[in-house]
Amino acid sequence: MKPVLAVLFVLLVILAAPEVTTFTEDWTGSSPDSPASFLSHPTGVNWDITSHARNGHSDGPWGQFRNFDKLPSEWEAHHTETCSAPPGTHTVQEFADTVFICREHMMTSTFGPGAAQVVLTPNHFLDLSDEEAVVRFDISTLRTAGRDYWQVNLTPLLDHQQLVSGAIVADFNGFPRNSIMINLKLVDSTFGTSRAPGEIDAFQIDNNFVSTALPPVFNVNYDDFLEPDAARRDTLEIKLTNNRSHLSVCMPVYSKCFFDTDLYQPFPSDLAVVQFSHHSYNPYKNCSGSALCAPNTYHWDNFHLEPTIPFTIIKADQYSYQVPNDEPIAINFSTPAPANSRLRFTAMGEAYSIQVSYDNGITWQTPAPQPMDTYDDGAFWPYFTGDIEAGYFVPEGTTSVLIRGRGNWLGDFIVVRDISLWSMDSASISSFQYQTYLPLIAD
Repeated sequence: MKPVLAVLFVLLVILAAPEVTTFTEDWTGSSPDSPASFLSHPTGVNWDITSHARNGHSDGPWGQFRNFDKLPSEWEAHHTETCSAPPGTHTVQEFADTVFICREHMMTSTFGPGAAQVVLTPNHFLDLSDEEAVVRFDISTLRTAGRDYWQVNLTPLLDHQQLVSGAIVADFNGFPRNSIMINLKLVDSTFGTSRAPGEIDAFQIDNNFVSTALPPVFNVNYDDFLEPDAARRDTLEIKLTNNRSHLSVCMPVYSKCFFDTDLYQPFPSDLAVVQFSHHSYNPYKNCSGSALCAPNTYHWDNFHLEPTIPFTIIKADQYSYQVPNDEPIAINFSTPAPANSRLRFTAMGEAYSIQVSYDNGITWQTPAPQPMDTYDDGAFWPYFTGDIEAGYFVPEGTTSVLIRGRGNWLGDFIVVRDISLWSMDSASISSFQYQTYLPLIAD
């Protein structure tokens, strides 16, 4: 190649390379006088938030009079009504209060008393097409129950679930097809007057929905090198390297790694949905009356994802609906749907009865739920409508969507929650590779 042509080729490659973007969130300057719901906080637009509890509010019998729009019970979360620091607390009574801001950081607190979870998804996909991708965040280390834990999932876009199954699959439909799952280890046994240990697990879930544990560097609790604390937040760093085939999970400030291992097979996509979740499954169970047992509050800060691909999240004007059989739910959005939008929501009803209309009920479509290994008719199912490969999306400009369906064995009603539009640049998304691998096999 002649020198001039070589220079021109290099210049074209540089111009064609996508701009490297990052996602950061630290809430600097956000010091409200009382716990501020994250749903109404200015930074809330950067996140899709799903707050879920298995049981409806027990203000009536099972069926139409059980209210799934309300939390089953109340509990005490960290920070007082004036945002004073823990061990001060305030009462959580509504789904909107399970994620809140105080003292320049974010808190999650959830409680069932059965299965419950909060899932936070930022409006940036993790770009795995380069040599290294990083997810970094700060989190508190005090545990008040072994059945209350945080989790991080990295999942291909087409496989991700809005409700993320964790160490106990008590309420959902099992694991997604393909994911990397990192979580504070479940301690499903009595621990009396001692703390639940700070041990971290990591799993790879294959395209047959099978979860296989990844080998740790060594068997260690973070209690071995730090003093667990509710107010102090420590940095956790997750890296995928070597062409999506190597995972490390470390606390860099302490020069400690929990995992530094090759995956059983490379992560199957150049793009990952990143989800941070807080799980709680009856934290009082198996505690032998320990005063330590209580719903926990996790304190989060300094989120950093790099490199990323941004996308747009538009939330519905109401987070939860419970209506009788076949009654259409009118779901409104303050911003019209951009090009390449998909409708995302969870719903509980009779299997495959949920229908969606984008033209005010003239025509109806029956969306398929996201891939799951089992489909429990009594649980909430996640939906992510549209077909990227076929180029079908929510019609551009849509501001209202209708959803209807029929109830399951719980009663003659459906429940639809946490509805949003996700819009992404089709050229960027279509450029990402999705591989299909054989089921992973552990050594």
